[in-house]
Amino acid sequence: PHHREDRVVVQPLQPSAEPDVQIVLVAGLLQQRADPFAHADIAALGRTSNPLGKLERIPLRKAWAHEAGEFTPWLAQADNLTLLAESLGLSELELVGTEHPVGDFKVDILCTDDGGKVIIENQLEKTNHTHLGQILTYAAGVGARKVIWLAEAFRTEHVAALEFLNQHTTDELDFFAVEIELWRIGDSPMAPSFNVVVKPNDWAKTGQQNAKAAATTTPTKQRQLKFWTGWQAWLQAKGST
Repeated sequence: PHHREDRVVVQPLQPSAEPDVQIVLVAGLLQQRADPFAHADIAALGRTSNPLGKLERIPLRKAWAHEAGEFTPWLAQADNLTLLAESLGLSELELVGTEHPVGDFKVDILCTDDGGKVIIENQLEKTNHTHLGQILTYAAGVGARKVIWLAEAFRTEHVAALEFLNQHTTDELDFFAVEIELWRIGDSPMAPSFNVVVKPNDWAKTGQQNAKAAATTTPTKQRQLKFWTGWQAWLQAKGST
């Protein structure tokens, strides 16, 4: 077999060139042959064959001009309710109806899950006190087990209010706050994103209920219970003679 030998050919410099200059040029040529990318364009190396797009956030009103006429019907579709349920960690959200009457009012969406009735109140803007009152009214009116409030953004005060409700209600009633966003890359279709801001803390609720139960079973409470239970039994016995 033949072995190819790489040769470095050094062109003679002008007689006036200094010897040190010749040494530097030869060393540079050898370095370039050992590392062909040594003098490559750094900017070219940074380029990729698959250019990346820019993620752009889209105002909600650009997709849904009207909340009741456009956004609510969109969210009520089975695929979109499934997407919302997955974001909340729920097994399912099955539609019962939209603009469901509650007395003289109407809740945007009424659903059910394996735990009971679920109400969904939509707001394509920053939250306000009006909608906070509405979710409480609707929850009481339909006997909801879960309350989902969707909005473009949540005020700090309303986040605190929902967290307070989650902490001071039983595990039979849960409140969720969800911010909805729209994103797009270039000319691609707009894509929704559900970001959960508030959700129930079942561990905290259980702890509070256990503490409440323990407080009602103190020695004093037990003696009071025993007394009144005995008194009731004595009265019943006297009444039966």
